Amino acid sequence: MNPFFAHDSLGTAYPLPLNSMVQLVGGFLFLAAGIYAYFHLKKATSLCKRRNKSTNHLNILETRPLGNRQFLLVVTYEQEKFLIGVSPNGLQFLSRLKVSPTKSPFGIKDK
Repeated sequence: MNPFFAHDSLGTAYPLPLNSMVQLVGGFLFLAAGIYAYFHLKKATSLCKRRNKSTNHLNILETRPLGNRQFLLVVTYEQEKFLIGVSPNGLQFLSRLKVSPTKSPFGIKDK
């Protein structure tokens, strides 16, 4: 069945008037826009929820370039610090660093 033709009870096809075709196309566009808006909003809200729920356990504290696309990273994961080497060939664990206690502006050491 062709959507651009109306059919009577005998099966004879008659072309739809122009205003009916405009309504048909407009309805499809409206439906498509609604579906797009639904998925766009669903994606945006799910990203916000994921971002808010996650706690940043992994942080890059410092980077030092060594030249020739190589550099060092000081990385923390939860309460531990690591020295990581990065090169075009990959990542290399170099050492575990001691975690120094942080100082408050008043000279009192935190735990």
